[in-house]
Amino acid sequence: MEELPGRLIYRGTTGFFGPLYNCNLPPGFEEVEEWDDGPYRRVWKNDAERAVVTYVEGDVDVVVCDNDETYRATVQDMAEFYAG
Repeated sequence: MEELPGRLIYRGTTGFFGPLYNCNLPPGFEEVEEWDDGPYRRVWKNDAERAVVTYVEGDVDVVVCDNDETYRATVQDMAEFYAG
């Protein structure tokens, strides 16, 4: 776990994309399709929980924000990064 101001980041890996692809995430997570890159990158967000899950080629990151301001900034940063 990595603790940054306003957020916690949990990092892990998986050799199999299936559990995320089948959306075995808790209720409330929705896929952000415009940020996807085929089977290589998938992103889900949950506004109520202020959380984002990112899968990139076997790496899984879960970002949980402490407050709405940090969550909005995190989502905005991701939108700009993945649009590029």
